[in-house]
Amino acid sequence: TQKLRIAKVDFENVGYWEVIDSINKEIAGDLPANDGLHLAATKALSLTPEARIARFTYSNENVSILDILEALKKQTGIGYAVRQGIVFWKIDLKATNAKKQPPFKIDKKFSNIILPRIDCENAHWESVIYRLISIATDNDPESSMATSGLPFYITPQLINDPKAKEIRFSYKARNISFLDAVEQFKKQTKIYYTIRPCIVLNSIVQPKLDERTKNIKIPKINLNNATVYDFIHIIQKAIDADTPERAGLQILFAKSLAVSPTFRKTKITYNKENISVQEALLALHAQTGIIYEMRQSIVLWKIDKANAQKREPLPKNLDQRFHNIIIPRSSTENATVSRLIARLIGILIDSDPNPIPGKKGIQFAVTSSLLKDPEFKKARITYEARGVTVLNMMAELKRQTGIHYEVRPCLVLYSIDANLIKKAPNK
Repeated sequence: TQKLRIAKVDFENVGYWEVIDSINKEIAGDLPANDGLHLAATKALSLTPEARIARFTYSNENVSILDILEALKKQTGIGYAVRQGIVFWKIDLKATNAKKQPPFKIDKKFSNIILPRIDCENAHWESVIYRLISIATDNDPESSMATSGLPFYITPQLINDPKAKEIRFSYKARNISFLDAVEQFKKQTKIYYTIRPCIVLNSIVQPKLDERTKNIKIPKINLNNATVYDFIHIIQKAIDADTPERAGLQILFAKSLAVSPTFRKTKITYNKENISVQEALLALHAQTGIIYEMRQSIVLWKIDKANAQKREPLPKNLDQRFHNIIIPRSSTENATVSRLIARLIGILIDSDPNPIPGKKGIQFAVTSSLLKDPEFKKARITYEARGVTVLNMMAELKRQTGIHYEVRPCLVLYSIDANLIKKAPNK
């Protein structure tokens, strides 16, 4: 991945699959077909909405494959790993059927994955390969969808071989290992394969959690078939008890997630003592497929009318959304703060061009101490404006009510993907 160089790449608003195809074509001539480098993607990634929507723009010269993959991960969150895959690479009608062992230990997956049933009748060889890989993925006892199944590649040399057009495969079997199945495939079709390391785009990488989540301990979580809100409430309570609220971490829900029927039906069972916030959040992701990230959000945290005119400091690395999302029109009369925030969330989502629903708009949080303050409930705002930013709105809220806010990183739960849930091993 570091030594192979590509003279020039010019990706503009492309999907991850176009990156895979382009790199595979570029490096196809640099290495022998049976000893080449291959990029693939897992079945789980192909079913992940965030991955399908994600777009990649990158131009450079004399770059390594690793440079491109790292840029892809930085822009889209799509991670990769090196795993053994199976490469179907040539037709050789004269060769013997003797097995040739690769110069390294073959992953046990190739023998351990059992295909419950194969029923092929005069099927085209290429469709047979896709069918075998799909059955192998569905019957892999590996618990993580991101690493289940077997990466594969069909070389251009094989696809373009004139002899390949006429090759068919007929075979019926039950409870056969994947490796035995492809051996039968090779004997009949004379299509040869090699097992070797491949670069596999595997899943949307969960971003690193805030360092505070490692150190804050939760005395006990004892939930059975509970809602995600119940689970997060316990975590937030532990954070608030451990850390002063102004420095504490707020956990928020994107509106698109909160209204999702899948999310509303999602339940979690978790029973542990003395665990970190990070362990609890990772368990939430594993059990439910909920995806989260650290994101700059607006946190309302105190009332101080004496300093209502004082300008709030902003982070030096302020997310450009705070400047770029323009509120076309807002008319509020004698509204509570909660009502104002609810309206702003909707307007900001509608005004944000980001194509990913869970990443649209800007998130808001109100600290628990401010929610308990009687003055917060009494606060009202009347405001009419056009073409302003959310920061303009917050400055006006502070001027009228004395409510102070900060822009700071919060943990935002923004999507749910059942394809990322750890599956139970097949019996």
